[in-house]
Amino acid sequence: MAATAAGAKAGLGWLILAAALAVPGFLFFNWWSNLKAERDRAVSTKARGRIPEGNVFQTAPATRKPVNPLAASTAAPATAALKVAPVAPPPPADAAAPPAAVPSAPLPAAADVAVSSSPAATIVLPRDPMLSPLDLVYLREAEIAKERARREIEEANRLANRPPVKRVKPPVEKMIELQGIVATPGGVSLAIVNGTTVSSGESFSVAGYDGKVRVLKISTMGVTFEHKRRRFMKNVNNE
Repeated sequence: MAATAAGAKAGLGWLILAAALAVPGFLFFNWWSNLKAERDRAVSTKARGRIPEGNVFQTAPATRKPVNPLAASTAAPATAALKVAPVAPPPPADAAAPPAAVPSAPLPAAADVAVSSSPAATIVLPRDPMLSPLDLVYLREAEIAKERARREIEEANRLANRPPVKRVKPPVEKMIELQGIVATPGGVSLAIVNGTTVSSGESFSVAGYDGKVRVLKISTMGVTFEHKRRRFMKNVNNE
């Protein structure tokens, strides 16, 4: 029983709340409708005051057929020219001259009208359209490297097949350096050759040469040597 009474009170409360909200809503709707009707009447009255009596357009606009000014300007000179140009009188019947013969144009030669039987010209592209400029650079570099390798191989083969060059040794006197002449208290003269002291009659070897070099004579002017039966003289100042 208590639950039923509480539910009835709650329903009555909601009904009173709905009625309380409906009355202001109805009053607001009535006020807004009256305000809108008055505003529409004011707009209509203002519009009628600006429009004159009768139609909006007092007189119908005059209809005029459009005329092309270019056609009129070109037709007038042509008509004037036709009127001004004189008409020549026809010649008498007995003075009529025979019509002049019209020269016929020469027929073209057979060689001129012959149809060319040569094949159509072939268009040759400067490069493959499927290759980019960068690809062409790579191909060019590869060709240059290949050509360089070919030249190197040819040069190596040429050097390998070339007969060996026979080197000519300089004369043995070019390898002998006379550094000084020394005289001993006993009257014996010694020579300093290539860092070694030698006396007259001694022999020494020179690296890279066959046979020995013999000292024949030592004087104040220089030293006389002999190598393979060939004699030569070296001075201290000789280089």
